[in-house]
Amino acid sequence: MTSKYFTCKNCHENTRVRSMATDRVEMERDLGETFLAACSNCHDRKTIHVNDVHAEPNRIITGVGGVVGVAATVALWQIGYVAVLSATLPVIIHAAQQKAATTFNGYKIRPTK
Repeated sequence: MTSKYFTCKNCHENTRVRSMATDRVEMERDLGETFLAACSNCHDRKTIHVNDVHAEPNRIITGVGGVVGVAATVALWQIGYVAVLSATLPVIIHAAQQKAATTFNGYKIRPTK
């Protein structure tokens, strides 16, 4: 799950879009090609096109991966797998988040006329 944002044209602040869509096609099916959204900073309501939404890796999930990595270090200290497992898990989680964001941002919807 990535965090999805659009940039307000009025105040230039990012506002989060609540969507579980993995790509713009799925987001278009859920919300429509354009949808009404309010900026969280200036509260200006605008019609947002799906192509104006961009994705970033979710910091919470990446942070949880880091905490799990530290917990794995503590739990596996005696076994000797510390370097392999505890360092690999956060990297895998971050790579998956980055790939999901790249997949979402890599495809744009052809606008209807």
